[in-house]
Amino acid sequence: GGQQAEEARLAQPGEDAARPGRGQRAAQHGVAHGIRPVLVLGQHHRQLDHVFGLQFAREIVAQTRAARIVLAGRSALVPEVKKTLDALATPQHQIEYVALDVAHAEAVDALVARLQTEGQPPDGILHCAGITRDGFILRKSPTEFASVLAPKVAGLVNLDRATRDLPLDFMLLCSSFAACWGIVGQVDYAAANAFMDAFAAHRNRLSAQGERCGHTLSVNWPLWLDGGMTLDVATRERLQHHTGMRPLSTAIAMRAIYRGFALSCERLLVMEGELPAMQALLEATGAVRGPIPARVAAPTQLAGGDDALREKALEYLCQQFSQLLKIPVARLRPQAPLEQYGIDSILAMKLVTHLETIFGKLPKTLAFEYQTIAQLNDYFCDAHAERLIALLAPRTASARPAVDRPAVNRADTPAAAPAATSQVP
Repeated sequence: GGQQAEEARLAQPGEDAARPGRGQRAAQHGVAHGIRPVLVLGQHHRQLDHVFGLQFAREIVAQTRAARIVLAGRSALVPEVKKTLDALATPQHQIEYVALDVAHAEAVDALVARLQTEGQPPDGILHCAGITRDGFILRKSPTEFASVLAPKVAGLVNLDRATRDLPLDFMLLCSSFAACWGIVGQVDYAAANAFMDAFAAHRNRLSAQGERCGHTLSVNWPLWLDGGMTLDVATRERLQHHTGMRPLSTAIAMRAIYRGFALSCERLLVMEGELPAMQALLEATGAVRGPIPARVAAPTQLAGGDDALREKALEYLCQQFSQLLKIPVARLRPQAPLEQYGIDSILAMKLVTHLETIFGKLPKTLAFEYQTIAQLNDYFCDAHAERLIALLAPRTASARPAVDRPAVNRADTPAAAPAATSQVP
């Protein structure tokens, strides 16, 4: 394990803003140095995936009299985003966009070299690149795993190497709370963010030895309210119920950055929501959540003669999927991979939460272990036969011996925290 995430008290609404700390002075430093640029790097795949870079650009414009901001992302600049950047720029605030894959060392070297040639090497770097590819780890290919690691691991190493001789004021790394708790279906993303956290400590040690310049801060961000992904009301309510957390507002996020630099910490976990519930979540991290219920001996299974009931169970599951995915039952194919229906970590959480209201406590990895509705049906027919019989054949159920089932304590079964796909961060 690495250094534990440090906590910073965030100002409540109505309090005075935090006094300018190291982060604010770093942002304002470009004015004193002839508007040396701040480099903001992302990993963009869709039109609105530039949101995080735009939020940081808005903050820099708001906090400085003059600045040059270089935004870099993997995709070409789309007209909608270009229009937003043009509106944000002022005669004193230059905003440039560069299509660049931070995982390619040559491209990073070329950009840094160009800025140096122009006499404006960067003052600070904000690394907010990242992607996710949801899937159960046993089914992830090495190529998929490596592609998720690339922007946060190779990308960060490339940036550090290209700027190792520059007098940077700061380097801000946008990590994720996935590094703290993990996220179902995103073990590669969690590992990539944990690397960023460890790298921040590594770079600060090099800085203390005179081999790097500027302080490095890695922030474990939760889901942002104004991020690239929009959660429906039901998902937000589930998130808050299980963790106490609400999606983070941009104002609180920016204030947390200033506080983090002022504290001179290397890693900062930021959370917004109900304090007692969030404290309980932090205290429970890594601990067993209540006693593990004993296995029920010889659970009832549907025998070969129960084919009719098994078919009814499949129809019932298809109805549940139809309700959740808003897809007509007639269009669902039980043998089709769930990914064809857009099942990602958010929908997987919603699916398990919904089915738990019917069957009781279920594995959080259910939608990743079983890849089709037919496979899920086999699982429920084997592991939850009594419940299916009670639901679909009540007369038969009354004639069978009851099987004790441990009561479900909702407080002991928190849902896996959802991912912001490529936006958290």
